[in-house]
Amino acid sequence: MQEFIDAKKSILGIPWVNTSAAGRDDGRAFYSDITVVPNLPDSLVSLCSITELAPALPLLAGNTSACTWRTDADSPQPGAFGVSKLPSLESPEYVANMNDSYWLSNANTPLTGYDRVIGAENNAQSLRTRMGHTQALELVANFPVTSEEVRDEVLSSRVYSAEQMKQDLLDAACTGAPINVGGTDVDVTQACDILDNWDNTGNLEARGALIWAHFWNSVYSRSDLYTTPFNLQNPVHTPNGLNTSSAIVEAFGATVQALQGGSIPLDARVADYQFYPKANLDTPIPLYGGMGREGYFTVLNNTYMHVVDFPDGQPVRAYTFVAHSQSTDPNSPHFADYTQAYSDKQWNEFPFTRDAIEASLIAEPLQLEE
Repeated sequence: MQEFIDAKKSILGIPWVNTSAAGRDDGRAFYSDITVVPNLPDSLVSLCSITELAPALPLLAGNTSACTWRTDADSPQPGAFGVSKLPSLESPEYVANMNDSYWLSNANTPLTGYDRVIGAENNAQSLRTRMGHTQALELVANFPVTSEEVRDEVLSSRVYSAEQMKQDLLDAACTGAPINVGGTDVDVTQACDILDNWDNTGNLEARGALIWAHFWNSVYSRSDLYTTPFNLQNPVHTPNGLNTSSAIVEAFGATVQALQGGSIPLDARVADYQFYPKANLDTPIPLYGGMGREGYFTVLNNTYMHVVDFPDGQPVRAYTFVAHSQSTDPNSPHFADYTQAYSDKQWNEFPFTRDAIEASLIAEPLQLEE
């Protein structure tokens, strides 16, 4: 892609440091998970593992030097994998990471053949990952992609689970008849109408998102949730198909029952019940989006975000958010200004050139001397 788009900050973890990059006048996007990873090739783990402390985290025998961590010719330090044995990808389409492993950094070019301790391969992806790839694939299908299109998309608050499976639920549960929940008939007519008219987003004005979130969070961990299992040849769109068994229908009835008996109206707007968790505010700031397990790319409590592009014949252009704002002092004007801007979806155009930086100064520069 001619434009570099990084809509979500790199996530630092162990061992993942997912990094993406691109440059002006270069049709490639670059992804890497190149970081310091214990050099435990599968052959060593097979020979020396006593047990797994967690998936892909082996406990090795310590009574023999044969089980010492390996070192490669290009290792940055003893006991770490060499760069050549860590995953990276150059793509003419896009690269992305939504906190899953390196394996599906591009939906059309899986990265495989790396040692298990580095990350999982050939496995079902989170709904957030699948939403992110769906959005990326839709964008690149309409190339060229503009910065504005990307900025709109990453804050669109689409819900993958609803896009794919809401209609399955409506067809099974919204027959006009009440749903029996523990011996009580629950009228779901209003909830069905609200969900049917819902646009499948968690935007501030959305009505229906809270019903769906309550329902989905009550069923998402079920082993029998899907009718179509994970297919390695179609990892973005599988598993899929909601298993509309009586248990799933009853779970929907229980959701409606719980909301009717609680303090949240069925037709509640997101803006009235979902807020950024920032203390010491006179007026809470409403927050769009939702949980990754529901399939939001626009997850709750985003921190730093940026979208960068390279306009022809112009300086680099960058738009940013620090969604939690820059100051921790409740008396500072910058305690919640960025949080409100995030709620309003008003990106900050970051001053990049010297002229732009000088024009945006809020105080005289402070020069430090020894």
